[in-house]
Amino acid sequence: MVTFPTNYLSFFREKIINLFFKAKVDVEFKVLSPNCHKTRIKLIQETKQIIGLDDMSMPYCYYYRLKINSLNNIAPKKLELMITKKLQKNGDEFEEDKSFLPMSLVWSHYRTSVLEHIPPKLFKFCDFGYIIDPNYTQITTQQYITPSQQGEIVLDMDLEVRPYTGSSLLRTGVYRFELVLTGNNIKNLHKTFEINLPKYWSVSEKEMFNNGLSIKEIT
Repeated sequence: MVTFPTNYLSFFREKIINLFFKAKVDVEFKVLSPNCHKTRIKLIQETKQIIGLDDMSMPYCYYYRLKINSLNNIAPKKLELMITKKLQKNGDEFEEDKSFLPMSLVWSHYRTSVLEHIPPKLFKFCDFGYIIDPNYTQITTQQYITPSQQGEIVLDMDLEVRPYTGSSLLRTGVYRFELVLTGNNIKNLHKTFEINLPKYWSVSEKEMFNNGLSIKEIT
């Protein structure tokens, strides 16, 4: 009689389950709390000393996050949300940014590009990016923003690595992003979102959410 190690059987059991039983997920991107929220920017100690601010006086920023929902009783596993294409509106047309390298976003709080799982019928957030008080734009974008551009509205995307091209920084304009959510036991989910980033800033979260960045789902 042939016997197999327990870990060997467990491996194939999981493979079979993942093949026939899929977790269902959805990606939601809306400007509302708690998906998006106002907080203070976090900086390394050396930067704090240079600008002469402590944790309680750090400039405000708004974080914009995608909500990934688990829709059935199967926990989705090993999830990764990649931006595969970035386009910007020019006139009446959207043109692809060829300098943008397709890259994964990082999961909120975990700060990793791969999330182990989402409990059944619950959710997790994935960071898209943040807008800092424009009076402090250069604090986090020194090598990309010139002194003359200080005071501009800039959205800094939360990618696993910041591209040297600066293509992860969004200035005022209209953009479209194509995203793909992958995982060990889900069917790849494709989404396209349009983002309108106006020249607007408010310390009031309500006013910022009403008049600032807006998002709509295209597909």
